[in-house]
Amino acid sequence: MSGEHVTFIVTRTAKAGRIAELEEWMEGLIDAAMKFEGLMGMNVIRPQDHTLPEYIIIRIL
Repeated sequence: MSGEHVTFIVTRTAKAGRIAELEEWMEGLIDAAMKFEGLMGMNVIRPQDHTLPEYIIIRIL
């Protein structure tokens, strides 16, 4: 599979009053994931509208 990549897209919605907890969890997730061989990159798209705090996490392997 040389030259091929896999992209994972995960969404998470923060519960009311728990955005800081979700941010902390994502920071740990990113730190752990960056240690794995083959990870091409990660990106987090944070919500623009905090009435619907949905986060999109993109991982490229």
